Amino acid sequence: MPAGLTVTALDLPALVLLTLLLEGAPQRLYAAASGARADLSWRILSGLAAFAAGAGALALASASAPNLAALAGAMAACACAAIVFSDVRYFLIPDLCTAAILAAAILDLPTTGLVRAALGAAVGALMLLVVIWIGRLRGVEAMGFGDVKLTFALGALLGPQLTLWALCGSSLLGLAWALIAFAARRRFDVVPFGALLASVGAALVLARTIGLLA
Repeated sequence: MPAGLTVTALDLPALVLLTLLLEGAPQRLYAAASGARADLSWRILSGLAAFAAGAGALALASASAPNLAALAGAMAACACAAIVFSDVRYFLIPDLCTAAILAAAILDLPTTGLVRAALGAAVGALMLLVVIWIGRLRGVEAMGFGDVKLTFALGALLGPQLTLWALCGSSLLGLAWALIAFAARRRFDVVPFGALLASVGAALVLARTIGLLA
């Protein structure tokens, strides 16, 4: 059996456990905190998407990356997918998901390097803290600290250069989201930035893991 398939088979149980952890009981707390209705079908869809994202990343990465790097990429993809569904529905970024991405960053330290990981985390968090500070000076709640924690974790996994690309890409997606919502005469004053950042971050993590990006 090819080495990549062996790695995937061995790591899938861990991915199942991670998905169950991220999509378990906390969903009720998210619904209560946001005032949204806890929908079982949404939880099932979110769980399937999270597992599919992680399994897909694992299958793609395991053939070309070391075991730990492939598993780290799969963990991050799984958590990012869960964040997308949570932020779109509840406007919440679960700390469990952010912690899973940070755990993936620690697992991937041999690839990223301690200095790059620290710089990436610092750059990402500080840039969003500046955005929050400027927004509050203008009397606007620009974003929450969940976005800061997410960027810190993604930055530790991606390093400083890719973190900047993730922030630029998610900002452009946010602008497109607002324009589409405005054209459709929908609510556009709140953009789920965490969902957009998680989407771009997951794509960059996967691209780096399979060797498309340094």
